Amino acid sequence: LGLIRLQPRSLIDWCSFNGASQALLSQAYPQAQVQRVEADAALLQRGQARSESRWWSPRRWTGAHATWVAPTQLAAGGVDLLWANMMLHQIEDPLALMQQWQRALAVDGFLMFSTLGPGSLQGLRAVYARLGWPAPHAPFVDMHDFGDMLVASGFATPVMDVETLTLTFGSPCDLLTEVRSL
Repeated sequence: LGLIRLQPRSLIDWCSFNGASQALLSQAYPQAQVQRVEADAALLQRGQARSESRWWSPRRWTGAHATWVAPTQLAAGGVDLLWANMMLHQIEDPLALMQQWQRALAVDGFLMFSTLGPGSLQGLRAVYARLGWPAPHAPFVDMHDFGDMLVASGFATPVMDVETLTLTFGSPCDLLTEVRSL
């Protein structure tokens, strides 16, 4: 985010409850009006309850206030930045979601997302295959396919970047705990 010159006046943190981006976005854009979007009704309710400040809390008068909303509550063309961290690989119909994102963004707004790709969890898949078990997860979508979906959704000149991270774990239980959290 430090490389981006645009300072959005408004932003959406999509699937905010589990996305682990709230502090990062607040630090990068302290003056932005933030909408935390959560499609899961239970997580939306928990997020709303968590964000309520007591009348005596300094949080009520400091910093930008974030509101929690369902995707259906978003106004069209209303935000400068839409941020979706590590959630797209869980979506059954990513094209439909990208169309929602495109409608929510203002003209010249921008989208940033991260997701798992086809190279993710190769070691885990190899272990499952060697043991004759079914695949541990659904196949991940290639970034080129996501780029095509973005264009089909009305986004102009998407820039896709792939970063390979190699993680090591102290035990198989630590690995499975991390995978389950994702």
